[in-house]
Amino acid sequence: MSGPGRFGARPVASIVDIKNHKEFDVKLGRSEPSLRPSLKGLRGKDNVQVAVMDLSETYRSIAREYFPGATMVADRFHMVTLINQHFLKVWQQHDPVGRKNRG
Repeated sequence: MSGPGRFGARPVASIVDIKNHKEFDVKLGRSEPSLRPSLKGLRGKDNVQVAVMDLSETYRSIAREYFPGATMVADRFHMVTLINQHFLKVWQQHDPVGRKNRG
């Protein structure tokens, strides 16, 4: 499941087979009610081993409900963003002047 994508700024969820690079579905919205029809009818969901997503509580809850056997993994974009935010916070604490000149 992932964010904005080809629908511009409107929130969407993509359901993708990451092993075979196949997109199953793209749905507007990121809430469980908006995704329920697609997820309930998704064939093979019991075989899902890994759920890659942004780690919002909404997506974690959806993954636990519809893919109970899957390991949850943060997607690369959100992981790098989170690490960068923490890095910049620590840098600010140790070098407030240098943090402002990060060119």
